[in-house]
Amino acid sequence: MQVDNTLSGTPTGRLRDSVVVAVRVEMARQRMSQTKLAELTGCTQAYISRRMTGETPFDVVDLEKVARALNVPVAAFFPAPALVA
Repeated sequence: MQVDNTLSGTPTGRLRDSVVVAVRVEMARQRMSQTKLAELTGCTQAYISRRMTGETPFDVVDLEKVARALNVPVAAFFPAPALVA
């Protein structure tokens, strides 16, 4: 029996996945490659790639670096809170 070690089926996994998608969208909008993002963040391309594939989750320091490199607030990577009527 194989154990699924991902968090994709949990709320935490969905948040992690949505953060990666938001980073990808912003990178695409700016036409920025993972190599360029790695250069601007001071990380290796392999380090960025592991986060972009979900192999390793982004941590707060990573997101601060990525936000700075993309010139967006860290909050841009998180879904807007739902408003309750």
